[in-house]
Amino acid sequence: MTTPKRSNETVFRPGQAAPHTGRYEIVGPRGSSTGEERKMNAGRPFPPTPKRGQAYVAIESSGTSVASRRSERIIARTSVRFAAALKALAKK
Repeated sequence: MTTPKRSNETVFRPGQAAPHTGRYEIVGPRGSSTGEERKMNAGRPFPPTPKRGQAYVAIESSGTSVASRRSERIIARTSVRFAAALKALAKK
């Protein structure tokens, strides 16, 4: 079986664990796009590809968990409150 040729991209084989949550494209043996995608969760094994010799490449990483998105919202609210407090102090 040949390895798909993709420059600057890590190629993942069926059965390997997905390194991060996101969308992965199925590519042909020479690295050409097949137009098919799969959504994967981190740590889950990649499913079999439709044809022999195909593999997966990451096309979009969500990269954030629910907990980190919640933390981002808290930080955003806190920074808005902090900016309002600074503005109030500047007026004094």
